[in-house]
Amino acid sequence: YKQLTTCGISSEEHIRLLMTEVFEKATTQHHFLDMYTSLCVHLHEWFSTHVKVGSFKRVLLDQCQASFEANLQNPPKELSSKKKKAATPEELEELEERRQKYRMRVMGNIRFIGALLVKRMVASKVLMACAQELLAVPL
Repeated sequence: YKQLTTCGISSEEHIRLLMTEVFEKATTQHHFLDMYTSLCVHLHEWFSTHVKVGSFKRVLLDQCQASFEANLQNPPKELSSKKKKAATPEELEELEERRQKYRMRVMGNIRFIGALLVKRMVASKVLMACAQELLAVPL
């Protein structure tokens, strides 16, 4: 946290880039979820007193939405039963690996948004919007 606050972050674009990286890591490294959540809380406190460029929570909310929508837009394609029979074991394994990575990213995103909700970094209506979207799209 201290290294990030002293590395020269001074604009909203810097914050956006940082949050993009944090979301990427948090959605794929579930075992560090608490650390990434705490990082967001500390950064919010620091930015609110030291960097006067927009709202950190607004940037965080925008990144929540962008990450969630990106995950819903790119689900792995399912093979038809005819193509499954013709596929090689390697192709089937690759498809399954893509499906597992996709599920891991989606679940990581949901968990991270939930952890941010617990720390009051995002509003509960964000979680409700996520739930509605997930109910509409089969995983």
